[in-house]
Amino acid sequence: LLFNGLGTTETLSVTNFNMPATNAGGTLGVITFGGLPFISAYGLTNTFVGGNSGNFTLNPALSVGNSGFGRGVLQRLTVGQYNTVAGYASGNMISSGNQSVMVGYNSGNAITNGLLLTLLGSGTGTNYTNGNESGNILVGANVNGVTGDNYVTRIGVATGLGVMTAAYIGGIYNNAVGATNG
Repeated sequence: LLFNGLGTTETLSVTNFNMPATNAGGTLGVITFGGLPFISAYGLTNTFVGGNSGNFTLNPALSVGNSGFGRGVLQRLTVGQYNTVAGYASGNMISSGNQSVMVGYNSGNAITNGLLLTLLGSGTGTNYTNGNESGNILVGANVNGVTGDNYVTRIGVATGLGVMTAAYIGGIYNNAVGATNG
């Protein structure tokens, strides 16, 4: 490993890097960067990478299988399971969401307990604020969704960011929206 600081570069040779498990206070098993927690693994099978990602107050028995990558992700997680979140401030309000994927700057940043959500793109899902949204797929920059959406798919970009001019989806051809195959 190379460390650069105070005008000098230091080399550290490591054969095996063994740390204790991350504890509830965040005083063990945490790598810090600039004084902030940067890498931790509090709870069963959780991984948090990024400044202030994750937290040390979640219920370790009920928050399992979560992966958070980016500054401030999953900060309020208490009992959520199997979430994968990547991007600055994504999923930072989730307390009990389960089995969701959020990728992109600020994606899902106001969701408190969504279930089975797939949010791909910067700012996706920002209208999901009441905690009742589940099973939605949002793809595209700032595709915000509508509060209370359940099992809805929205693909494109937000109004004002550009207009989708065509869509090609395997198995769907030459059919009007709402039409049935005959």
